[in-house]
Amino acid sequence: MMLLKETGMVRMMGVTIALLLAACSQTIPGKATEAVPGKATEAVKEQAMPIPESPVTPAKDPFIEEVLKISPDLSIEKVVIPPRGIPAYVVMMRAKAADRKPAVVLLHGGEAGESDKRQTFGLQWPGLHWPQELARMGYCVVCTDGWACGEHPGVAEAQAMQKPSLFDKLIPRLAETAKDSSSVYDYLAARPDVDPGRIALVGISAGAMSTFVAAMTENRFTTYVAVNGGCDFLNSAWTKKLFYMLKGIGSIEQIPAEVQERIRSIDPMYHVEKIAPKPLLMIHGQHDQLAVPVFTQGLYEKLVPLYKDHPDRLERKEFDAFPPPTNRSPDITEVLMTHVPTPGMTQYFYDWLDKWTKNRVE
Repeated sequence: MMLLKETGMVRMMGVTIALLLAACSQTIPGKATEAVPGKATEAVKEQAMPIPESPVTPAKDPFIEEVLKISPDLSIEKVVIPPRGIPAYVVMMRAKAADRKPAVVLLHGGEAGESDKRQTFGLQWPGLHWPQELARMGYCVVCTDGWACGEHPGVAEAQAMQKPSLFDKLIPRLAETAKDSSSVYDYLAARPDVDPGRIALVGISAGAMSTFVAAMTENRFTTYVAVNGGCDFLNSAWTKKLFYMLKGIGSIEQIPAEVQERIRSIDPMYHVEKIAPKPLLMIHGQHDQLAVPVFTQGLYEKLVPLYKDHPDRLERKEFDAFPPPTNRSPDITEVLMTHVPTPGMTQYFYDWLDKWTKNRVE
């Protein structure tokens, strides 16, 4: 989100706000996916395929070409993942490995359009090249478009809403993106070059929020990593401030009860028993002004007793990253700067991934 034109930054901040407020008729499944790790349906094997090029003039993907300019050592393939038709980019080293690779599903932050996938590839946030770096570490990396973002079919679903607003998108944005992660797992497990027993889920910002939801509903990932994301959507002081600032709502009590219930239905704070004892890492910048660290402190405290037999599977860590100015209120650029992960944060979760995924032993 940094170094954007101001209008783009305001739009990106708007979606972060949207993720904290909303009511929508769609709901999230109530129990975790029950599936055998490594099993993928024949339908997935048959349907998952690269997006077909024009039969007349083969079209080059401009996004792939832009990434390859800075990462020519990689192989990047655009695919559509069934059954919904989730657009995704698969990133690997060009050199074929003899053994099956571990894999990472990467959920972006932000709102819609180009900005989503550009974040983590280093085309929007300088210095942040997660797919490329993870591919060089030996992973197969899948970067998807979240619900109602980029080329996702959910864009049309959002447009079809009656007078769609930011309030309408919280539940489907988080819940449907989390649901998509199960389809992406199936796709990866069906690939002959991926080890179905070593697939992790990583999210940043809004993607981290979907990662928390997926940790409640999908059991097959080896670990879940949430970077600068949060939960406790209704109760944090920052959330209450946003209600007042943007919608003229002075208190949580003014939000209709049914809306509160829908938000709680996807809030990990109310479903901790569905997360434990899966390996879970939460990391934050201490000075983050968007996903403030308190967003996950309460969740961590609730989870600790549930991990008493597996304390090494749960970790929450804050990093001293990009502080805002102390002599005045930060402007929008400075606020967004505090939300950018540092190299130290990145390396920390890389090491966690290697421990729980790449070097995992049954």
